Amino acid sequence: MKSVYLLKVYFKEHRFIASFLSMAIAILLLDLAVNAIFSTELFQQFYNSAPILKDISFAPEVWLGVVGLVLGTLIIIITIASQMIPRLIDLYMNDMPSLFFGWLIILSALHTILIVENTRPASSFLNVYILLPISLIFVFPYVFYILRQTKPSAIIRNLYKNAKSVIKDLIKPGLQDYIDIPRNAEGFQISLLTSMNQLDNIFHSVNFKEYQAQTVRITCALVRDYIEVKRKIPLHFFTMSETIEQDTSFQTLSGQYQEIQDNKTFFEVKCFRILGDAYFKFLNINSFDLASLCGSELVKIGKKVCEVDDDNLISLVLVRFNTMMRFAIKDGSSKNDPRNLYTLAYHYGKFIEQLIVSGKVAAVKQAVWYLQWYSNQVYLQSQMQKNLMFISAVLTSEMKNLLILVYKLDWDIDTQVLLVSGFLKMDNPTSSNTNNSDVILTQVLQIQVSLCLFYLDSDTETSHLLSNLIIEDICKDLKSYPKQTAEKMVQDLLFHFKIHGPMFWEDTERGTSNIFYSPHTSKLSTFEEKITSKLQ
Repeated sequence: MKSVYLLKVYFKEHRFIASFLSMAIAILLLDLAVNAIFSTELFQQFYNSAPILKDISFAPEVWLGVVGLVLGTLIIIITIASQMIPRLIDLYMNDMPSLFFGWLIILSALHTILIVENTRPASSFLNVYILLPISLIFVFPYVFYILRQTKPSAIIRNLYKNAKSVIKDLIKPGLQDYIDIPRNAEGFQISLLTSMNQLDNIFHSVNFKEYQAQTVRITCALVRDYIEVKRKIPLHFFTMSETIEQDTSFQTLSGQYQEIQDNKTFFEVKCFRILGDAYFKFLNINSFDLASLCGSELVKIGKKVCEVDDDNLISLVLVRFNTMMRFAIKDGSSKNDPRNLYTLAYHYGKFIEQLIVSGKVAAVKQAVWYLQWYSNQVYLQSQMQKNLMFISAVLTSEMKNLLILVYKLDWDIDTQVLLVSGFLKMDNPTSSNTNNSDVILTQVLQIQVSLCLFYLDSDTETSHLLSNLIIEDICKDLKSYPKQTAEKMVQDLLFHFKIHGPMFWEDTERGTSNIFYSPHTSKLSTFEEKITSKLQ
């Protein structure tokens, strides 16, 4: 296994020379075989009846035309394509079909020069009747092959295949000792980082949404493939080598080199930085669907991380979600547009759902605290940008869905009380009271009452305890208002639940689902009795 792989590595590192030698040996062996096969009386009769074989002085000019056609077309195509895709020439210098076909026509041209004196009739037959027709037949398909390969989608797929091939090589049993050598481990790092940097270059150079989306998907797919086999990779591969330290993504992380090495996360950090840059760019160009794609792909990575049960990577995914939340809040406040926050809150909630299903209690507690903190940040921004007021309700709705899932999975009562307590802080004003705070309080109260109705409908000892917590907190909030105003707010809340259906009457970035709807309106009378009695 090791010797085969070393031969494969040598062939990859010296593709130019290796392809030349392979094709030269192939033509030489083919020439010897043809001379051995056709040294017969039958061939002599064919040779005598084919005048073209007796005078092949035309052949060098024909071959020169073929070489000029192929190389000229190749240069023109790559030159034009390189204006849109950087470093394209690096890819085609390593493209084996191009190298083999190029050496085929060049060595065939050299072959005809060597046999032009016609001292070997069988060689003339090989050149004129075999090599020349084959080359002419494949010229046109080869041009189309090059055109197809210069499409960004094809380049992205090839980069994915190359990177995935490196990841597969990392876990081959026979190569463990080979990778334990620092120089060899760094070679694998170079291969992976080169592919990721090329993907990043394509992303920033191509402005078509289709290719940008493909780049994001491929980058995240590589992360998932890598995470799935990470535990089988030799330890030396994760060493912070000079190659990693000199990579542009790590230039400002010198203080974290040891932590990255200990956590074995250099590749994830690299990919998450690419994903973060992509999300930031999509926000700036108002590409809402592509920005949402970043959140969706990060959820898929989070699901894979939960499957492999890696706490370090869970923390890393949480940090990336928080960073994207910061970007989205800044974008929303500058443009007074909540759409990106709306979709990102949904994806953040989906990731926390994965944490809940995986039983990651500590991570869930931390994530819920983050949601509460960002809700307060949105509240502060909404004092100046009124369109952001709705996001507080959206984050509260996501927490409600998470708490329902926690209840259905029957987590311990202390944890549920702690999470519900954090949920009830989503409507706490963090600055001076304004008209905006009344609007936010009303929207958040609707979500809190919706969760309370769920608990009342469940009718268990745990649900009664949790519903009482919510009712007491709502009463505490309402008591800051005059009694008449508080009673009117309760009636308004009850009225909203009676008129809200499961579907919103407009299409939004998340479809037509209505976050203020509750399927448990049969418990409204019970809730009204409890809240009224406590307000007296």
